[in-house]
Amino acid sequence: MKLVYLLLLLCQIYSGLSKRRRSGNDRFQYTIDDITEPYFISTPEERKAEIGKDVSFYCDVGNMGSSTLIWKKENRIISAGSTIIRKDKRFSLSGYNLTLHDVEHRDEGEYVCEVETYTNPIKQISTLNILIPPTVTPHPKDGKYVVRKGSSKTLECLSTGNPKPDITWTRINITRHHGGNYQCTATNGVGPAATAQISVSVLYEPEIIIERHISPDALKEDIQAEIYCTVHAEPKPVVRWYKDSLILDPGPNKKFESSRNRHTLKIDHLGVADLGNYSCVAENSLGKEKGYIQISGVPLRPIILSEQESSRSTEYTLKWETVSLLVISEYRILFRPVRIQHDLQNIVEQSSWTNYISTVENKRKYFGQSKYMIHYTWNFTFFALTPESQYEVMVQALNTEGWSLPSPPFMFSTPRYDLHQVIFSGSSSAYLHYWRLLSNLYIYIFIISYTCILNQIFL
Repeated sequence: MKLVYLLLLLCQIYSGLSKRRRSGNDRFQYTIDDITEPYFISTPEERKAEIGKDVSFYCDVGNMGSSTLIWKKENRIISAGSTIIRKDKRFSLSGYNLTLHDVEHRDEGEYVCEVETYTNPIKQISTLNILIPPTVTPHPKDGKYVVRKGSSKTLECLSTGNPKPDITWTRINITRHHGGNYQCTATNGVGPAATAQISVSVLYEPEIIIERHISPDALKEDIQAEIYCTVHAEPKPVVRWYKDSLILDPGPNKKFESSRNRHTLKIDHLGVADLGNYSCVAENSLGKEKGYIQISGVPLRPIILSEQESSRSTEYTLKWETVSLLVISEYRILFRPVRIQHDLQNIVEQSSWTNYISTVENKRKYFGQSKYMIHYTWNFTFFALTPESQYEVMVQALNTEGWSLPSPPFMFSTPRYDLHQVIFSGSSSAYLHYWRLLSNLYIYIFIISYTCILNQIFL
């Protein structure tokens, strides 16, 4: 029955049509293609291409028959059938497919594949999206920002590109208060990343760090002082030096030096008249700051000159040196025994300090204009020490200005026997102990020398 219905339908199609194609004898002829509409096999696409690349648009049509396929962009025809109409050598056809060579930015848009029918034409639209590498520019264009300390500022970079670039920020050579160079980087996966830099200058009132260094000059037999004033400020400040309340000018023994943000006051031949309060004052358009420091006549920290090994088992003479513009009247010696447990942790057991005061009786003056002796040396002897023990000492010096800082902690030790007893006494045990030590020393020297000779022979 199905076959019968199909035959009847075909008969109706061939006999029921009122229009015929006119032939040479003025008769109409019918074909099956004339009554079946074309249709698209392919589907619309979104194409992406970088500038300078090639891109193809695909248009696959079923039941094309005698219809004509047209390519166009923005209602302007590119091709009809197999013929390129557009006066642009970059277009070419491969069957129904259109290829555009050497893509430019202006080529972006919609490309229409259109097929004429007996009714309305059918269309398939493909989109070309041009991929553009990123670019980035600072805003403002000169890339310079000036802001005041404590304020807020938004840094901006303007970017272009397709797809829309991602922006990342990096701080480069950042200085005080977030000033320096900031770099914005734009990336979108097309071509290399683009960068731009923004320079940020932060304006702020002066900030001061002041330090001093006092040192004796052994060759000139005098003392030199240097005061350092480190100033951070923007805009650049003016720096002035004061002693007490009087402004200082360069003089025979005073020199000013500046290097970037570090300002130095140098005082040669430091004398009693140079003692006092020194300050540096820094000022710019945003404010003023003052830093103070005192140069007093207290002695410098003593330096211990003694050997760390005593020659006597129960005595030790401590010798030290200090520098002072004023006469030293006495010394304080801080003393305590130290016991070290020689295990894996080397635990140190320390007892409380014992104070000894040593008074200076001969207060000699240094030859000069009201200047006192500069270098002082003194010594102190400890008695009744424990043989084969270790001790820790510190020394302070006193003059009319006050106590100096303690010397760095100093360790000394006592031997088991007095050195002169070991050599000259008749004690057989001490003598034997001494010669054992000496023999071991000779053996060590021989082994080391022999090893060095063998290395020279075989290497």
